[in-house]
Amino acid sequence: MNHAAPLPLFERRDRAGHFINCLCRDISLFNNFLILRSFLRQRCGNCGLWQKKASYCHACGEKLFADCPSCKEHCNPDSLFCPKCGAPLREQAASPQTDEAG
Repeated sequence: MNHAAPLPLFERRDRAGHFINCLCRDISLFNNFLILRSFLRQRCGNCGLWQKKASYCHACGEKLFADCPSCKEHCNPDSLFCPKCGAPLREQAASPQTDEAG
């Protein structure tokens, strides 16, 4: 039986370093993929489906944007105010409820 001689220490270190470099490169590529996907696609807050940019979800029909009544900017439907002009997106935001102590 022939057993292979163990690798010298410097060769083992080089192989481990190469493995770590490849692993870091793969993680970096995956992060870049996630960043690009977020620019090209959006996720529905209701059902979680990733899809191309649209006004409504393809799966559940949930509205993905709220249009600002003032500047017509596409806003997050959960926002109370437009991030561009500051106009209220909902009636509750326009007239906040006050506590009447009496």
